[in-house]
Amino acid sequence: MLNLLGVLILLGGLGSATFIWCAQDQIERQALAAQKNGQGSGTSAQPLSPEDSRRYTHDMEMYYGETGLLMDKWSRWWNELTHGKPLAEMIAVASLVVASALLYAAAPRRPA
Repeated sequence: MLNLLGVLILLGGLGSATFIWCAQDQIERQALAAQKNGQGSGTSAQPLSPEDSRRYTHDMEMYYGETGLLMDKWSRWWNELTHGKPLAEMIAVASLVVASALLYAAAPRRPA
C-alpha cells in the first residue's frame, strides 16, 4: 500500500511540477516576444520598486521595528518562491522527498 502511495505521489508531484514549469516558460516566451515587438517597455533598466527604496525601508523600521522589516522581506521572498518556476522546483523536491520516505518505509526489513 505504501509503495503504491509513494509511486502516486511521485508521479503526481513530478507531473504537476512539469506542467507548472512549462506554463511559466510559455508565459515568459510570450512576454519576451511582446517586448521584442515593441509592445513592452523599450528600456532594459527597470525602475526601483517602492519596497526596495530607502524611504520604504526607513518607514517600515520606524513603524514596525527590525522584526517587522525582516518579516516583510521574508514574506516577499516567500511570495517569489510560490509562483512560476520556483514553485515547480519546490513541488518536485517535496514529491521526491515524500515518495522516497514512503518507499523507504515500505521496504522489507530483515530482523537483526
